[in-house]
Amino acid sequence: MNFKRYPNIYGEDKESTQKVQKVDEFIQKIKKAKIKVEEALKTTNKTMKQRTDKSREEAIKYKEGNLVWMDSSNISSNCPAKKLAFKKVRPFLMIKKIESSAYKLQIPKI
Repeated sequence: MNFKRYPNIYGEDKESTQKVQKVDEFIQKIKKAKIKVEEALKTTNKTMKQRTDKSREEAIKYKEGNLVWMDSSNISSNCPAKKLAFKKVRPFLMIKKIESSAYKLQIPKI
């Protein structure tokens, strides 16, 4: 008789192939809990999206040929302190739309 202290190297025991009622019940509980958690996450995501969408506004839709101001946060300047530099650079002509919030601008060479 093997009390599972030493593995059987000659094949499986008859005991290991039998169904255990408690294990099956535990697996069913786990599956039900998983389904409940997935439903709760879906409802939570839905309510969070609704709440955040209340404060969001539609983005401005630019067309080719519009003049747009360029954000200067990633542009280095001669200003001694960043807080004294201009936040936006003069209006540039928009050539084409690349993505939903990315545009190609016509910037003159200096």
